[in-house]
Amino acid sequence: MDTGTKFTALERDYTLYFDNRAFRVAEKTMGHSLGTMQDSIGDVTLLLHAGLLRHQPQIPLEKVDEIVDELGYEKIADLLGEAMAASPPLRKKTATV
Repeated sequence: MDTGTKFTALERDYTLYFDNRAFRVAEKTMGHSLGTMQDSIGDVTLLLHAGLLRHQPQIPLEKVDEIVDELGYEKIADLLGEAMAASPPLRKKTATV
């Protein structure tokens, strides 16, 4: 069940969820793999945007900037960590053959 990580910003409720599509979109927009991600403002913003797309498919990047401005980097980092820890591609064990 994909409940995601729920939070409130800009007087609205949002759901952050990382599935394979979100990771793929993040890597494409960042221009590099998640494994080489830096703690850059741009990468954090693009990762947040990718994680919001499943439940808020029309959210523009500019709105994500406003969310970051309101909540701050520390809170955004906490939300990203929580959502990524619950991510199906990351939490499932590798099958053995």
